Amino acid sequence: MNVKIIPVRVLNAKGLGSSIEINRGIRWAVDQGAQIVNLSLGYEISLSKTNTSMFKNDFFARLAKRGVVVFAAAGNDGFVNGSSTNSGVRYSFPASYDHVIAVAATDKAGKLSDFTVRGDRIDIAAPGTGILATYSEGSYVYSSGTSMASPIAAGSYGLALANIIDRLGPLDRISPNISIDSVESALVTGFTLEKSDVASQGIIDASKLLSILDTKFPLKKVDAPDEGEKNESSSTRGSSGNGGSEVSSDNSGDTTTSDNSLDKVTFAFEGLSEGQVVSGFHNIQLQGVPSGTALIALYWGEKKSPFTTINVQSESEVKTKTRWSFKGIGKLRAYAFSANRNVVAKTEILLQGK
Repeated sequence: MNVKIIPVRVLNAKGLGSSIEINRGIRWAVDQGAQIVNLSLGYEISLSKTNTSMFKNDFFARLAKRGVVVFAAAGNDGFVNGSSTNSGVRYSFPASYDHVIAVAATDKAGKLSDFTVRGDRIDIAAPGTGILATYSEGSYVYSSGTSMASPIAAGSYGLALANIIDRLGPLDRISPNISIDSVESALVTGFTLEKSDVASQGIIDASKLLSILDTKFPLKKVDAPDEGEKNESSSTRGSSGNGGSEVSSDNSGDTTTSDNSLDKVTFAFEGLSEGQVVSGFHNIQLQGVPSGTALIALYWGEKKSPFTTINVQSESEVKTKTRWSFKGIGKLRAYAFSANRNVVAKTEILLQGK
């Protein structure tokens, strides 16, 4: 699974800033392709009374329409959202906005941490006490706070989302897309907390989140058409160039029937030749991508599930953003799929990695 993290600084050295700078940083990250936003920051607002308009925010509403899921720290002042004080009704923001998933913190016993904001508008909880975190000058410290809990929730969803994309292809080519409402419901592991403290009553669980999303969205896999190919080097596999994670895929899933009219001439790997010995990490590039191609899926050896997919817009040539290496002898295969998952072209090449 490939997950890219884009750190964006929106506060000054003292941890102070404005919503203008925060929104500007979010907008920049989304323009770079961010699908998930974590906000380990917040502030308190006291108003004379509660009204629904205070929770509406056009900026976060627009992000939700684009499919961007925003997580935010609930706050560390230990108060109950919606509680009354001498100055009015207290709420933490941006966690309390519509279209933002507010994350409370739990301790090692799975109970809400004493310091966490809770109550109205708080969606879920995640571990936030005694969390090992990076610190200045390359060091690590154990830290506590909802700023620790929020990225755990966001990261768990990121892993689940990446797994779905790895197996099924980019979400903008899949219908239905995963909505923020679906995310909130899937983030729940069970009714373990008081509903008055956390709306979902749930604590984040990465493995269960993945299982729920997989069940909730049983979308069609992009599996390689079964052409009865046999490859003696079935144990070979590729490995990713970023972080060294190995290419892995299962052999499950339905197969589709190949089309004998597939274009095997113009659609081809660029810079590779049959039987070539390849070493090191490479971007995989394809030329002659036929019009109408929405997705290219790449396979290694006998695997029927792709090790990566490429979202195609209108290019006649495409290449992977991640660099890959290949070990052993095997066939590198590429299938071009239309938006409705029909195969429009196929090419393959025998390679020997080392």
